[in-house]
Amino acid sequence: MAAEAMARGFDPGAVARQFAFSAPGTDVVDVGTDFYNSELFNSFLNSHDIMSTGSISENSLRRVYDAYAHIGATIFMGNWSDPGSIVCANLYSWHILNDRHEFLRRAVLGSSKMRTGRSDQRYAEWDEAFDEDGQTTGFSRPLSNACNGFPTCDQIEAFLERSGNKELLEKIWYLLSIGPAEYVSRGLVDELKEKNLVDTLELAMANAYSYGLVHELRWLLAHASHHAWQVNYVFEAAMFGSLLDDGGLEGKLDRYE
Repeated sequence: MAAEAMARGFDPGAVARQFAFSAPGTDVVDVGTDFYNSELFNSFLNSHDIMSTGSISENSLRRVYDAYAHIGATIFMGNWSDPGSIVCANLYSWHILNDRHEFLRRAVLGSSKMRTGRSDQRYAEWDEAFDEDGQTTGFSRPLSNACNGFPTCDQIEAFLERSGNKELLEKIWYLLSIGPAEYVSRGLVDELKEKNLVDTLELAMANAYSYGLVHELRWLLAHASHHAWQVNYVFEAAMFGSLLDDGGLEGKLDRYE
């Protein structure tokens, strides 16, 4: 794909645009740890909103977060079956299952900063959300194919009705979206609950792959990612939770000891 883009002189399949989202898709839970050890290559911290002042504020972080969330909507709600979109959609489950940074724990720590209630779902392209200096523009459009924003939204209901193995896919949706959102919104750490969510999701996804439900999983992961960015704001909670991290979590590879 890279060779084709270089030969043509442009990105014919918009693949790079999608793969580029893997940076904020990973960095969103690393804002705190990267800040504390002066990591330069964090797509939130090296935005002009923050670099121009040299300090982090709640408002600046929300501006950058929203810009990336709007870009994410073009990937997860529009081109979800493209190669780059599939990679980016898998990041959400990777955060939960790999647990390198104790994603659920960080989200609980940041739950008080998480927006609640249904909000307008919006989208923007990269060059609309950020200007040439990496400054957020605040520009976005209403998402024309937005879901209704319920925990089990109208698009999930329609998806489950037309899918085989409805019970398994419904369980995976709960473990990807509803369960984590409910746990985070309580704002109370429960190690056993975290472990159960992680272990059960891992087994459920393995079962789905064994049944050949690859296409179905791709769509579920994309829609769960959209919910985590713009509907239940679990990613926002994890972002703020990373700033509250006192060094006791397991993301020590990102720290200066």
